Amino acid sequence: AQAEELRMPTENLLTPETLRRVAWTPPAEVTAESISSALAELGARPWQIEQTAQVIADSFVASLNADPDESEPTS
Repeated sequence: AQAEELRMPTENLLTPETLRRVAWTPPAEVTAESISSALAELGARPWQIEQTAQVIADSFVASLNADPDESEPTS
């Protein structure tokens, strides 16, 4: 959604590899600041970090707080 808002391809906003690496090994404390640091360590550019860190942190927190029963399809 952020890439669409900026009218650019998703992979230009943040490479899929960078996002995967942060998702597979997230910081112990998930905040925009910790995600920013992780992205910087992985080589993301400052403008990419600015556009994505808060979005990623919010998504991680939302997924941790999601009700697992809501994600399962009903039979």
